[in-house]
Amino acid sequence: LKNITIHDKVEEIGGYAFRGCTALEEIKLPDSINSIDIWAFRGCTSLKSVVVPPHLRYISDCLFADCSSLVSVELPEPIGGIGSFAFSGCKNLTEIVIPKYVSTIGKYAFSGCEKLEKINIPEGVSIIEECTFANCSALSAIDLPRTIKSIGASAFQNCVSLHNIEIPVGVLSVDGFSGCTGLRAFTVPNGVSSIGDFSGCVNLEK
Repeated sequence: LKNITIHDKVEEIGGYAFRGCTALEEIKLPDSINSIDIWAFRGCTSLKSVVVPPHLRYISDCLFADCSSLVSVELPEPIGGIGSFAFSGCKNLTEIVIPKYVSTIGKYAFSGCEKLEKINIPEGVSIIEECTFANCSALSAIDLPRTIKSIGASAFQNCVSLHNIEIPVGVLSVDGFSGCTGLRAFTVPNGVSSIGDFSGCVNLEK
């Protein structure tokens, strides 16, 4: 099974629907789709690109996890949330634009995206969850919005290409930068009440 075209009257794709279809290279999703349940495409290791239908509102847990050949994903503007492990293990994903209405990004959502170089986090997101960007070894730039209040455990663990990061005013709790060996500068604003794990940040100067 290498190619799938879903006709334009289908509105939902159930959980686990195409899980582990390792030969699947292309899938065309109609605009009529408004729901794709968990794990639907997990482990589709030959899938290279996806255009998410415009009426989808949420990227479910593990939806594209371990799609190791996935290079590009187009997310529609109405997306409001990205589930846990949604893109975890997408080792060849180089870029993704998170739509401006996204307010939640789940734990481990982009963990292990080894070629992801930059990421935008839109205004409205208040928490960077546990291990959200862990082991994104190519990640060198990230802009945190003013709405961020908390950075969870291991959120950026082993992001070895991250050289500096500025924490916005209003953040109360900072954790999750252990193993960031390239991190040289780190700015903590007034108001932060808790600072967690920075172990292994051997080049941190200030």
